[in-house]
Amino acid sequence: MQHRPRGGRRAKGLGEDVLEALQYANVGQGILAGFSILFCAMILDRIVQGGRK
Repeated sequence: MQHRPRGGRRAKGLGEDVLEALQYANVGQGILAGFSILFCAMILDRIVQGGRK
C-alpha cells in the first residue's frame, strides 16, 4: 500500500519529470530535468567530499 498525503496530492520529484519527458518525447523537458539531477548529484558529491578532508 502506497502512502499518500491527504487530499491525494504528493510531491513531484525530478525523476518523474524525466519519466514524463520520455513518455511524451519532450526533449527539452528531459534535458532540463536530467541536468537538474546532475547538478544535485554534483552538489551532494562536493558536500560529502568536503566532509572527508
